Amino acid sequence: MDKNYYNDIYDQHINEVYRFVFLRTNSQEASQDICSDVFFKFYNSTKNKPAKYLKNPRAFIYKIARNKVIDYYRTNKKNLSFDDLKEDSVIEDALVDNSFEEKLNQEDLKQVIQRGLQQIKPLYADIIIYKFVEELSNQEISNILSKTESNVRVLIHRSLKALKDKIKF
Repeated sequence: MDKNYYNDIYDQHINEVYRFVFLRTNSQEASQDICSDVFFKFYNSTKNKPAKYLKNPRAFIYKIARNKVIDYYRTNKKNLSFDDLKEDSVIEDALVDNSFEEKLNQEDLKQVIQRGLQQIKPLYADIIIYKFVEELSNQEISNILSKTESNVRVLIHRSLKALKDKIKF
């Protein structure tokens, strides 16, 4: 694969990968380091392969990023932070009904979601980030996790249920 291919892949995916990593680490420095590692590993894993080797480079990059975040947790034991979620986040829309949202201002809601995500399985937290923050399709998530789309749909449902259970008053 040529240099332009890697430049294009980097340009297309760096922002979303950085956002995913930052939401999981809450550290700008760590996120930058992890993103560098992700794209370096992507390059090393594909540099001697034919151009048609990867059907979905985005899924492969997310898989690498997820594994790097897991490694980061193992060594640093950092917590999630959702301070940078946009005000009209689709994650909020997916999780809460209007009566709940009326009880909380936006900052409180972000803190509640953050605490809830810290209390559920890391896989569930990743799935919620993939689906509602990164807005990945079920097919892309299935490629990242090496699971079927049916399994991903079930995991999305379980992830939302687990998070809803954690954020109830």
